[in-house]
Amino acid sequence: MLEPTPQAQRNATRAHNIDVVTGSGYAKLGGSSLFVKPGMYLFSPGISKGKHEKYWFDIREANVKKIEKGADVGILLRIVPNMFAYLSWADISPWLTIPFSDIRANSGRVWGFYCDIKVEATKIGVVLKSDSSKEVVVSLLTRDEAVAAIASVPFG
Repeated sequence: MLEPTPQAQRNATRAHNIDVVTGSGYAKLGGSSLFVKPGMYLFSPGISKGKHEKYWFDIREANVKKIEKGADVGILLRIVPNMFAYLSWADISPWLTIPFSDIRANSGRVWGFYCDIKVEATKIGVVLKSDSSKEVVVSLLTRDEAVAAIASVPFG
């Protein structure tokens, strides 16, 4: 059996369990991991193990700039194979500053995060790539719990 190409694998990861988000009334903004419905924004990257065997995602400054002032913002990680994690925007937004960012040729300014998944403990640690002392630990969620998390307003 042929291995999927890296691009095919990235596309499959981006689309993984996307119906949880779109089924909750969110519309995807372009090709990004940012979704919107009136007054609410949701970052929802699909993530899987990368080439260094770590789960990771990033948040692009271009997407942060699309968020309207005063809007509710949440983060739902869609993790391959079938896990989810919800983070409050307040959990990581203080770290979205220039000193913690990277500049990438195709993406501009980004903030990268590693994910330390502890399946047995049903927890995930989300760690800022540029400063490993910056970590938030949240529970892994089932599909139904993920749907409930993004349905609650305001996000918390």
